[in-house]
Amino acid sequence: MENRANIFARPEFIECQNQIVATLGLLPALMNLIPSLAQQGCSERFFSPEIENPFPAHQAAKKPIVCQRGRIHGAVQAFYHKLFRCWQAFPVILTSVSMINPSGPSIEPQPPRKKEAGSLLAYVRMMRIDHWVKNVFVFPGILIALSLEPHRINPIDLAIGLLAVCLISSSNYVINELLDASSDRFHPAKLQRPAASGQVNRSLGYLEWIALMAAGLALSVRISIPFVVVMAAFWLMGCIYNIPPIRTKDVAYLDVLSEAINNPLRMLAGWYMTRAVGVPMASLLISYWMIGCYFMAIKRYAEYRELSSGHLAQYRKSFAHYSERSLLVSDAIAWN
Repeated sequence: MENRANIFARPEFIECQNQIVATLGLLPALMNLIPSLAQQGCSERFFSPEIENPFPAHQAAKKPIVCQRGRIHGAVQAFYHKLFRCWQAFPVILTSVSMINPSGPSIEPQPPRKKEAGSLLAYVRMMRIDHWVKNVFVFPGILIALSLEPHRINPIDLAIGLLAVCLISSSNYVINELLDASSDRFHPAKLQRPAASGQVNRSLGYLEWIALMAAGLALSVRISIPFVVVMAAFWLMGCIYNIPPIRTKDVAYLDVLSEAINNPLRMLAGWYMTRAVGVPMASLLISYWMIGCYFMAIKRYAEYRELSSGHLAQYRKSFAHYSERSLLVSDAIAWN
C-alpha cells in the first residue's frame, strides 16, 4: 500500500498541478476577449471540422488546436489545450489516490454520538461556510454583463448579491445534511458531520433551513425582481435535489444534471447583480451547465472508487445503477 505523501510526490501529480496553474494563468486574457466574442455571436462554428469529436482524439494533441478563420484569439486555443491536458491527468490522479486503499474502505454505519444537541457551532458548521468559495461561479456572469455595459457596476449591489447567493446555498446545504444524515454514516468523512453525528436538533435544523432561505430572498429584493426569481430557482433546485418524493439525488444521471444546473443559475445571478436586462446567450448557459456536469461526474467516479467494496447503495441510491465504465462514459459526454 503506497504512502499518501509518496503519491502526491509522483511526477504525474506534479505535472497536473503545473498544468492547472498554467491554465489559470490564461484566465485574464480570456476575460479580455469577452466583448469581441459577444459581438461575434454564434452564427458560425468556432472550431475546425477535424476536432468535431474532441474525445478521445484529443489524447494525441501535442499543440494548441487550430481554429477556423482565426475567429478565436490564440489565448483561447492555449487555454483549451491546457484545460484538456488537465483533463488527461484526472484518471492518473484518481488511480494514484485509490492506491492508498486499492480495495476501497469497508465502512460500517456509525450510530449518532451521545452528544448534547444544540451547540451553536454545530448549526454554523451545517451552513458549510467553507463551501461558499463555490459561489465564485457567479463572477463570469458579472464580467459578461459588465463587458457589455460597464456603467452598470455597483459595489453595494455586488456585495448584497453575493451574500444572498451564499445564504441560499447554505440553506440548501442544511436541508441536504438533515435529509442525508442516515446515509452519511456510511461515508468515512461525512459521518462526522453535525447531523450525521447527532449534534443538532432536527427541528431547529429545519428552522435554520427556512431562516437562511428567507434572509437570502429578503436581500435579493434589494437587487431586482429577476434576481429574486433566480435565487428562488436556486433554492427550489436544492429542494428538488434533496426532498422526497422527487429527490433527484437518488436517480442515476439525473442526480448529476440536477446538481450541475446550479452552475448556470449562479451565472444568471451574477448577470442580474449588475441590474442587466434580458438573459445571457443560451450557448453560454448550456456550456456552463455541461462543465458542471463534467466535474460532478468526476466527483461521483471518485466516490464510487473510494467506496467500491463498502456500502455503495446505502450511501447513495443512484450508485446501484452506476458502474465505473458508465461514469467514465458520462464524463466523456459532458466533456464533448
